[in-house]
Amino acid sequence: MGTCDVRPAGSCFSLNTHAVQVVLNLLQPGYGLIQGDQGILGAISKPIPLIMLLAEERTLMMQPIPMDQAVVIIVEDNADNLLIAQQLVRRAGVKYVNGRASGRQFFKLLESYPDAPIHLVLLDIQIPHEDGYAILEQIRATPRLADTRVVAVTANIMPQDIARAQANGFDSFLGKPLTPERFPQQLARILAGEPVWDAH
Repeated sequence: MGTCDVRPAGSCFSLNTHAVQVVLNLLQPGYGLIQGDQGILGAISKPIPLIMLLAEERTLMMQPIPMDQAVVIIVEDNADNLLIAQQLVRRAGVKYVNGRASGRQFFKLLESYPDAPIHLVLLDIQIPHEDGYAILEQIRATPRLADTRVVAVTANIMPQDIARAQANGFDSFLGKPLTPERFPQQLARILAGEPVWDAH
């Protein structure tokens, strides 16, 4: 099986052709590539952050979660937005949904339910006095949340905002406002293990 060398952040490792497809999925406009004799990637002209490779591999390994068995936590500081999001999640068919106004409250909730699985976190990345990306780092550093999908939810929906969420290891991205027309399908795709990067 063919291999190619990728050098993210000064490191070097070998990828088989399965992982090459992962790399291809991650390429953004501006990344160059060299086509091999059999259509296999031969080289990448610009480095891809290692965290993006790991995030995509995480997504490929995720098991589908049935909607009626999923446990969903929403982290949102705006009370109205939190209520709307909880209603949308319930209407989509999720029975177990909870909400917290900050990352700090989210981790206190985890302490109260030490054995409960958390399948999905919808994380507002603009919480006052907290950094959504720092909260994501805490989540990724928590062993019991190793398989938890984390979705960035934000009103900042420019291409660079989506790229930043991808680069920092979010599993998906949803732009605000969440709508009853689109959200049920978006949620179903995310719980099925599909990365969703929707600005609207």
